[in-house]
Amino acid sequence: PLFPADPGLFTAGGNGQGGAAALNADGSAHGEAKPAAEGGVVVLFGTGLGRLERSGPSGGTASEAVRVAAEVRCLVDGKPAEVLYAGVAPGLLEAVNQVNVRWP
Repeated sequence: PLFPADPGLFTAGGNGQGGAAALNADGSAHGEAKPAAEGGVVVLFGTGLGRLERSGPSGGTASEAVRVAAEVRCLVDGKPAEVLYAGVAPGLLEAVNQVNVRWP
């Protein structure tokens, strides 16, 4: 069966286990050694967020930010985090999604 979305986050180790592949607002790797400040922005990377608001060329590098059409929600330790952006990751392959969240 096909689903409108089947999201998954990339992991820092690239093996599907452990912490998420994420960056803090200053561009540093997010993790236990460098956590986000309360209210700070964290950028998560993954795939499978679903249809985009508008289509464009397919199969290449994303040249601009295009949001996904569906609402994206994020929980951090069970607390809702404000999703500032969810869509393609500019500069990466179009299949890579980026989610910017304000850390609760």
